[in-house]
Amino acid sequence: GFYALSGNAVHVQSQDLALRTKDMNVLLDIFETLSYKKSCDISEAQLRHVSDNLSYLKRAGFKVEWLRAKFDDVSLNACEARIVKLKEEVKKQEQMVSYLKDMLKYEEAKLKKL
Repeated sequence: GFYALSGNAVHVQSQDLALRTKDMNVLLDIFETLSYKKSCDISEAQLRHVSDNLSYLKRAGFKVEWLRAKFDDVSLNACEARIVKLKEEVKKQEQMVSYLKDMLKYEEAKLKKL
């Protein structure tokens, strides 16, 4: 049979209701992860999970190219967001290292005076 989600048809080959229900739940989980979370909030583990589930659904006969395109876009945005966060963290750590070096020089100078 055919099911529609967000205006996109997907082909379901299985006649097993339990399997179809599982497949649709996997599809809905993917859709919700990609649609409702900010890219910067999606972890690499979640992206791997979505990718694995997309592969599973494709093997099960679903036409998920439209979700794969959305996944690629979300993955790119998530990567860019992680880069921004990492750059901010590097800057904070560099400032901390600079402060610690200054403190070390200060303590060494005090020691020389003693």
